[in-house]
Amino acid sequence: MLKVFSKGPTLCYEPRNEETADLLTSLSDNEILVFDAVERAQDSGVWMRDLKIQTSLPNMAISKILQTLKRGGLVKEVTSFTSKSRKIYMLAHITPSRSITGGPWYSNNAFDEEFVRSVEEAVLGVVGEEGEVNLDRLEEEVRGEGLGRGDVHQLTMALVYDETLQLVPDSSPSNPSFVLSQDDLISSSFSSQVPCVQCPISDTCGQDSSTISPCSCPHLSSWLDNHQPTPSQKHKFTDW
Repeated sequence: MLKVFSKGPTLCYEPRNEETADLLTSLSDNEILVFDAVERAQDSGVWMRDLKIQTSLPNMAISKILQTLKRGGLVKEVTSFTSKSRKIYMLAHITPSRSITGGPWYSNNAFDEEFVRSVEEAVLGVVGEEGEVNLDRLEEEVRGEGLGRGDVHQLTMALVYDETLQLVPDSSPSNPSFVLSQDDLISSSFSSQVPCVQCPISDTCGQDSSTISPCSCPHLSSWLDNHQPTPSQKHKFTDW
């Protein structure tokens, strides 16, 4: 039994493997017609409207054939993360493409916010500790999460657009380097530098019985005079 497929405008034929050929011998002509259409779709899958166009069969007939192919273990039904109501069909042994699953950032067709946040924290942790870090290093750090190089690059660029990371100018296009944005550097270090953190009498500061308070502390006043944030940074400290 031959497999029919196209390469551009050319219609091609090749022998099917013996196992698939044996399974198809028990199918009707219309069932093979639907199977061929599903097979051609490969990992992108095909949905009912396209099956109708390609086979010229009515919806009811296609639905019955798909149920037969699913029961026989030849075809499976999947849903796309972009449209959960649309049923997509592909061969049972094929892994759906990222255009259907959404890639590693999605789980069960839903955006996995917790996973994304954990990877972001891992990336920002490495950059925060090591300073300038290239894509190779970041890929190494999150390799155990099942992410590819393209996934890591996608996430780091999202952090760049979010102004959490900065792309190092003139770094290699194939292995770009990143640093924390200046605002994030200030935000992360600002509170740790406040003299109150190291003050030995901070426990009693500001209490009714104490003569020391933030308003009268000369150390805090001097520090604040020398660490005024720029207008673009002030929004970072609105909770202060």
